[in-house]
Amino acid sequence: MLKNALSRMDAALKEEGVNGLSRGIASRLDSGSLTTKDRRCIHHFHFLNFKIVATEIHPQTRLLDTFEVLLEQMVRGAPDHLLIDAYKELVFAQITFLECRYVFLVALSHPSRSRLRDLLARTGFLDGLSRSQIHHLHRDMYEEYWGQALVQRAVPASIPMSTGRIKRALRAHKASGGVPIVTYTPLGVRNSPGSN
Repeated sequence: MLKNALSRMDAALKEEGVNGLSRGIASRLDSGSLTTKDRRCIHHFHFLNFKIVATEIHPQTRLLDTFEVLLEQMVRGAPDHLLIDAYKELVFAQITFLECRYVFLVALSHPSRSRLRDLLARTGFLDGLSRSQIHHLHRDMYEEYWGQALVQRAVPASIPMSTGRIKRALRAHKASGGVPIVTYTPLGVRNSPGSN
């Protein structure tokens, strides 16, 4: 159900053309040189995003209330001797990326969920939230409207080689007459009936 709601929301944002700022506005935003027209465009994007997200992402009260109780336990109910960080890690590890994204979007788009936003901030839930599934625009909106920045976590390298070492290896391979290959297609994909 959550996956369907998230898919509908993503499709609606894309269909309306408000799933991200234009490259020009984004670069002016980064450089601090927004025009009045740019600001109005951003406000319109925010408005449409709030409307679409709130319409497609319906708060599932039982799920959200249970999650709030868990967060509340971390904040107020944990005994002093409890290793709270280990408890947080255990609770957060049980939540799928779909549930994380869903909770974030409910907190973003439903003003009535102030307790949820407060608990998300106090427990550090948003600090561990994967950024890959959250639109950059929604992160900016959360910071602007709810006053909490979502810090960008450092993403570990996909392989244990430095970028410089990879570039040198590719150049050396090319110099010896080979064609440098920078991607790999898994055997299962290469051998599937649809790949021929």
